[in-house]
Amino acid sequence: MKKFLVILTLILNIIIFSEKAVFLQEAKPPLYIESIKNLGNFYLNINDIIKGFDIKIFENKVRNVIILSYKDKILEVVSEENYSKIDFINKYKNSVIVYNKKIFVKEDVIKDFFNLSIHKEKDIIFLYDSTPKIKEFNFSSEKISLLLDKFISRESIKYSKVDDIVILTVSPVQNLKIIPSGIDYSYDSEKAYIKFKSSFDYDLEINKNKILLTMKNTNQSKNSLNTIKANTNYEEKVYKIKDSEYKVYSAKIDFNKFDLKIDTNRLGTYSDINTFFEEKKPYFSINASFFNPKNMEPVANLIKDNKLIYLSAQSYRPNFYITKDGSPNINYLKLEYQIYINNIPLWIKAINTNWKSEVKVYTSEYFGNISETQNDYLFYLVQDKKIISTEPIKPIDNQKLIVINKKYEKYFKDIKVGDSIEESIKNSLDVEIKELAGTGPFLINNEFSQEKMIEEKRAWDNDIIYGKRSRTILAIDNNNVVTFIVAEGNNSETLGLNYDDCKALLEKIGNFKKAVLLDGGSSTIFYYNGIIKNKRNENWRKYIPVFISSYKKSE
Repeated sequence: MKKFLVILTLILNIIIFSEKAVFLQEAKPPLYIESIKNLGNFYLNINDIIKGFDIKIFENKVRNVIILSYKDKILEVVSEENYSKIDFINKYKNSVIVYNKKIFVKEDVIKDFFNLSIHKEKDIIFLYDSTPKIKEFNFSSEKISLLLDKFISRESIKYSKVDDIVILTVSPVQNLKIIPSGIDYSYDSEKAYIKFKSSFDYDLEINKNKILLTMKNTNQSKNSLNTIKANTNYEEKVYKIKDSEYKVYSAKIDFNKFDLKIDTNRLGTYSDINTFFEEKKPYFSINASFFNPKNMEPVANLIKDNKLIYLSAQSYRPNFYITKDGSPNINYLKLEYQIYINNIPLWIKAINTNWKSEVKVYTSEYFGNISETQNDYLFYLVQDKKIISTEPIKPIDNQKLIVINKKYEKYFKDIKVGDSIEESIKNSLDVEIKELAGTGPFLINNEFSQEKMIEEKRAWDNDIIYGKRSRTILAIDNNNVVTFIVAEGNNSETLGLNYDDCKALLEKIGNFKKAVLLDGGSSTIFYYNGIIKNKRNENWRKYIPVFISSYKKSE
């Protein structure tokens, strides 16, 4: 037995780590409690807890038992047998550790005894009676201030700056419902991520329940911010439409300085928009096609970098596209996609989708599950127009996976690895297209008669036409300059715009020859140089599959 205890002591010395525990309180500074960590669990120093709470204590030194009385509860800590009990009934085995002659009690015992909540990170545990709440959030280019309902600890705040992106992390905290304009905000597991673009450094100050970030060298900052704004085609402005005011964000895309691209966010999966922006780093970006939130698939065709990556059953709708010579346009058009395997023609109706189809194609742009199996389907993996496998292998890079229902198997009995394929993509306008994304209804089309514009409005769902919400608009002027536009809505300040309001807004912004609605409402995003500019709250969609983005050209 003695040998076993020596071995156990050695093990504990190896796996125990000294950590921090912090009790957050409403009207008092945080209480710091010595803590150790063993096998992923925090154990808190019982003496520090006794000092911080109004507790009656009884000690039986013969049995090595400490009894704590708090309000109407009793906690029994039996150090010799490494267990504790609440109200002499609920027993917690292996919940007590004696380390360096101090008694430490496991986190869940403390949580249950004091009726607290906990938030754990790698090397710290926070305890509190209710999750701290941000009562006030003020943002300007020079200063950010947050006022919480509890005193905050320095360990709750992390401040960093990466590539001109200021990142402020606050935890534990409740999710914000109203986000100040100009802030890129995300929330996960009681942790708020606050990001904004700035070329300048900030001083962090924590005073009781207030967090303050103040820009250093303020006079220089003001001048530099004015210069930055003057050198971009980005604008924030409030417009009055029918006696209501709306905050509007817009950007003119100069094709001499920017490339315009269709971006996809891991088609077929739920992929967070913040992860997308961190990886892609566009300069401007707006949400694009309408999509099905159940499977994250667009309700429109997509062409990306000369490659057809999505075909929609609802394909005959307006499409924004850029031709191979770099000209932008918006038109109704149809796409037709054919593949020939050893001169056997296949009309492809489905690309990168989980919808059932007798003939389908997957590309490396699809990150969802391939649901078809070899029991019912033939598989041909293609690279450089050659079949390289007949197994259901997910394509990578420029590969394609052709999937064919086995009821056509008799036509493909002689197909083997090494055979060639050919493909043909045609569109009803007979133009060479580099980038394309399906859109919503036309707001302006100088090629349409007045009667045809009335028909256009009638052809779309009433919710799209008459609903008031945040709106995303793409417009092209007579000089072929593309403008991204987002109007605020879906928040406490304004419901947003309907179809006719959007037309009125366009008349105030500029002269356009064509303009369309893109997806709106809780999908609305205007991203500019590292920041999501429009207001978003926790109920808005954070998984969006398609964006139209601009990237600075290499100098």
